[in-house]
Amino acid sequence: YSETLGRLVLDSGAVGWLSDITAPVVIVAGRDDLVCNHPFLEEIARTHPNVAYRAWRGDHQLPLTDPILAIGLILDIADRAGTSAQPSGAASG
Repeated sequence: YSETLGRLVLDSGAVGWLSDITAPVVIVAGRDDLVCNHPFLEEIARTHPNVAYRAWRGDHQLPLTDPILAIGLILDIADRAGTSAQPSGAASG
């Protein structure tokens, strides 16, 4: 899997579009995610100054198994970006 990912994605420049994005990008993966290629995500973050990589407790279904953590991350990123994002149905104030 890792070799295929490297050949098809990394070597092809498929993630090059990240260089064109000026907004901050945060990639989050579960530390126990056996599907995710953590070294690949670390490489993306290392080679793109606007990209950060975070490995949190959890597995491949992180947003489903810990939605509060996932929502908190989204809101934190929105706050730092200067937006007023709120999840649908959230009370304001």
